[in-house]
Amino acid sequence: MKRGDYEAMIADNTPTGFPNLVLGWTDEECGIDWDSYMEWGHNVMNQVAFGDDIGAFQTFDEWKCQERGENPNDLGFSHEKCDLCGALPGDRYAATALPIDPATNNDYCTLTICGECCLFIANGDVPDYVEAN
Repeated sequence: MKRGDYEAMIADNTPTGFPNLVLGWTDEECGIDWDSYMEWGHNVMNQVAFGDDIGAFQTFDEWKCQERGENPNDLGFSHEKCDLCGALPGDRYAATALPIDPATNNDYCTLTICGECCLFIANGDVPDYVEAN
């Protein structure tokens, strides 16, 4: 397979109308949003005995960092094929396909991709089996 063929395959498998690929999923897709933060706060308050001091709460930004964990984009092993290149089951990573103009269209598509597609999105690197044009 030549580089141009690989790039065409990725483009063909990218959702229509969502040509911009970025690594990771949105916070909302992972349940890291204001409503979840408020629910967390209510749960913390419910665990405090009546009359005891609650203490300082984490800010929303601190809570988001805690919820994301160390590597939120590493999804681990999956039996599913890669959404972009169709690679066989293996380790998968989170990616998001964004529309042409994200400022006017807030929709997005989530993808689970292999490590080689992850490197292609991040750096433009192609897998070792791809020949130069």
